[in-house]
Amino acid sequence: MDFYSGSGGNNYVGNTPDFEKQNNFKDFFNENSSIILIIVAMIITLMISGFLLFGVGGGRVQSGKDTNKYLKSLSVDYGSLDPVFDKKTTEYTVRVPLDVVSVRFTCEAESIKAVIKGCDEDVVLDTDHSKTKHEIRVEAEDTGVKRYNITIIRE
Repeated sequence: MDFYSGSGGNNYVGNTPDFEKQNNFKDFFNENSSIILIIVAMIITLMISGFLLFGVGGGRVQSGKDTNKYLKSLSVDYGSLDPVFDKKTTEYTVRVPLDVVSVRFTCEAESIKAVIKGCDEDVVLDTDHSKTKHEIRVEAEDTGVKRYNITIIRE
């Protein structure tokens, strides 16, 4: 049997402290190996789930994005839409008096994740012609686009 005298006056018989630490780790791992393997398997499963469900990393196209590109409402401050608003109708006409120089469309998307362009801004009417074309564009989170085309007629 070896005799070891460490710093601070500690005396050990047999194995050195480093060897004992290694044995303690091995014993711990051997006694708890099934629990450790379960924890590692759970961590790997969670990582894979994150990649598959949320498209984490790599700049891949992410699945599960909102595809709704419809308007919930569309209105105009002068005149009225013809036909009456329906989310699936994409062509409208608005008739306004000759003295009107601009109109404003108010919109709301069905999805809070959609981006709307062409709403809540003044549309200046073409005074040289009786018709002005305006487009309202709704872009879904998945980048799908729906266009609502409006012809404004001054009469």
